[in-house]
Amino acid sequence: MNSAEFKHFKLHSDSTLKRLAKDDLIDYIHMLYNNWKSFDEQLENVIKNVDELINDTRESNKEIPQKPSKRYYSDSYGNGGRMKRVDIRCPFCSSSFTNGVRTSIGVFATREKDFIETVENQNYCWNCGHRLDWSDSE
Repeated sequence: MNSAEFKHFKLHSDSTLKRLAKDDLIDYIHMLYNNWKSFDEQLENVIKNVDELINDTRESNKEIPQKPSKRYYSDSYGNGGRMKRVDIRCPFCSSSFTNGVRTSIGVFATREKDFIETVENQNYCWNCGHRLDWSDSE
C-alpha cells in the first residue's frame, strides 16, 4: 500500500483483527509501520522545504529597502531635569541605531542632526543586513 492508498485506509475493527492469523497480523503491522515511516519522511521533507522557502523569502525581502522607524521621547532624570531622545530602529529586526551600536537610550536633541546624518550613511542594518531607505526622512 502506498501513501495515496493509505490516505483512504480504514483501520480494521477489533473483531476483524482478533480473527486474523498471526502471520496476517504481523503483515498488517508491517504495512502500518511502513506507511507511517513513509508519511514521516514526507512530512520531514515538507518541513525542510517550508523552512528553506521562509529563509529564501527573508533573504530576498532584506534587499527591498524599507524606512526605519523614528521615535522621539523625553525622559526625566534627577532634580527635575529632562532629556529629549530619538530612537531609530530597523524595520526588519527592530535593532536600534546609535552610531552603529545598538542602544535603547538614543541621543540628546542637540546632537540629533549629527546622529541622524551618521545613521543615514548606513545603507544596511548593522544587525540583520536589511537594506534601509532613508529617502524622505523626517
